Amino acid sequence: MVWIKLQLKPDSLKLLSISRLTQKSAQICYFSALKWLFFVDENCQNCAPKIGKKEFKKITGWRNDSLLHAFASEEVGWLKYDAQCDEIEILDFDVHFSVSAKRRAVEQKRKARQRDKSGTLGPDCTGTKNGLDKIREDKKQIKTYTPTSPSAAHDGNSLKPKLARKKPPTQPASETMTGATKPRQPDLVWDAVCEVFNLTADTKRDKTRIGGIVRDLKRKLNGLAPMPSIRRAEAAYRKIMPPGTIFTPEAMLKHWGACMADGES
Repeated sequence: MVWIKLQLKPDSLKLLSISRLTQKSAQICYFSALKWLFFVDENCQNCAPKIGKKEFKKITGWRNDSLLHAFASEEVGWLKYDAQCDEIEILDFDVHFSVSAKRRAVEQKRKARQRDKSGTLGPDCTGTKNGLDKIREDKKQIKTYTPTSPSAAHDGNSLKPKLARKKPPTQPASETMTGATKPRQPDLVWDAVCEVFNLTADTKRDKTRIGGIVRDLKRKLNGLAPMPSIRRAEAAYRKIMPPGTIFTPEAMLKHWGACMADGES
């Protein structure tokens, strides 16, 4: 899925510099820059792609070299172009496009939303700020034991609060009867995706990502064998995409129709 930490507007200083260097309008430069940023974000995971000038023109739809030189200028500083090797290097890739950078950006937005919510809540019906004082008072209230006989009233233990006993957690029926959970049923699509793209479900985030890929892929397979279909899509993808393009599961799902049509021809 395309995800860009975009902080670019048509009237930004860098975009105005690109417009001045290319002698094109800011709107045209803006859409060409978006094409380039979407390509980098969609086809790269944790490394910048190594492409040449010809591929850059094809991606951005620019006929001459003015946009490439504008991106590589000191005023913009997005690229570094080596004319001898015909190789483009993306500057500050880890800062804007890496997985860790996007994770930090999402975490910052989440914390900012939490701060806004905590600051915008008003007083509740009792007049306490955010109702926090009332919650604290409710937690402090403990159910006490009421003596039923005069002798119990003079007992020192009767003055101690009576705490509710916590019930032990119940285990699922499958664990209590067999002593172990049932093994995962084999899923050919899941296994094929993990094998082709070298994915592992070590964390909850990884399981969520693989599960979404498998769900969308099952809809597109429509009963076809998963492993041969993925291999055929990979061969067609590398044929129709520019050299150096990384084959990711998200890119495969996005271009599935074109890959299948090219594989059948």
